[in-house]
Amino acid sequence: MICTAALGFLWGCESDGAADKAVEGEREAQAPMGNFLRSAAMSSQNSYNYMAAVNYYHNLRNRDPDDLDALLGLTRNLRYIGSASQAAEMLEQALAEHPENLAMRAELGKALVASGRTAAAIASLSETIQLSPGDWEIRSALGIAYDLLDDPGKAQESYRTALELSPGNMSVINNLALSLALSGRIDEGVAMLERTSAQPGATPHIRQNLALMYAMKGDVERARHLAGQDLPAEMARHNVEIYERLSATRAGAEELPSDIVGIAPTPLPDIDVARLEEPAAEPVEPAAPVQQPAAIAAAGFDEDLTDAPIDGIKVELGVFPNRERAAAGLTALRDDHVDLLSGLRFQIASVEGDDSSAGYRVLAGPLASVALAADLCTKLHSRKETCRLVAP
Repeated sequence: MICTAALGFLWGCESDGAADKAVEGEREAQAPMGNFLRSAAMSSQNSYNYMAAVNYYHNLRNRDPDDLDALLGLTRNLRYIGSASQAAEMLEQALAEHPENLAMRAELGKALVASGRTAAAIASLSETIQLSPGDWEIRSALGIAYDLLDDPGKAQESYRTALELSPGNMSVINNLALSLALSGRIDEGVAMLERTSAQPGATPHIRQNLALMYAMKGDVERARHLAGQDLPAEMARHNVEIYERLSATRAGAEELPSDIVGIAPTPLPDIDVARLEEPAAEPVEPAAPVQQPAAIAAAGFDEDLTDAPIDGIKVELGVFPNRERAAAGLTALRDDHVDLLSGLRFQIASVEGDDSSAGYRVLAGPLASVALAADLCTKLHSRKETCRLVAP
């Protein structure tokens, strides 16, 4: 099904699930740098800055190869940026030594689904369910696998079992609604997401999936309204154009365009984690303000990168009359929004190429997907900052 390439399914408690509690011990009493990296990794993940989270978790693994919490965090965020095959390989190696670890088994199932190894994912998740029959998240992941295998009957059975284990769970309801819509029961799916999107705590992801369903039904105006609630204007216009195409063809999910923009990350080729470097910063006290130079260095900021071209998806953070003002503006932006901009590279470039008379703009990137760029701009807009997507 093409739904996961667009807005798609939700995996469950992505920010603070049981995977983060796989290993208990005394790591919180470790050196301040270790505590900082762990806190920064979770903050980056919760802020949808998955590439930065990969960097932090990789550094934690380098400090302590036996840290299974860091392994789970690393593989989860690799999956988010589209490196699910690499995550699955790492988890399979770790499970050879820790076969009893249910959190790693569950994460392996998700990584197998995301990497397209659907049959292997179903086998792995089914085995894990036998060991942990009361885990709703594993049931929901199994449902996603069955949907990808184009078996909506078994998929919906898995989602309903997950809802019995976790009544009212928005993640599972989202998945069940999508499964119903994509199997031809679109009115049921829309009704389900309408109720869910009206509840406190409903996520942008759920609202954008509801917009997609309205477009599938031909109600472009409702889809347009929902798109404008969460996405920057440019991204919302892009999606509305696709909604109009959907409405015109009325072809349903089978003809869903692949270029729709949502909140979820879009898969990318695997990255080489071994090339990620340790931060050069000295340990900082946990109570130190996040804007401290050591914290900024650990987040991936590097003064030497401000003139290097950025390949791939990037955003423009402002235009300034001269290079000095641009440099000062960039410094202020990085200090004020280290939680959003960590892990990115920066470039100060003249607006008209070699002609600097039109001013200088500050660029940041690369972003793992257009969806993540849109999400970054949404957050910066909410803080009254300028942000505009720049095509690769």
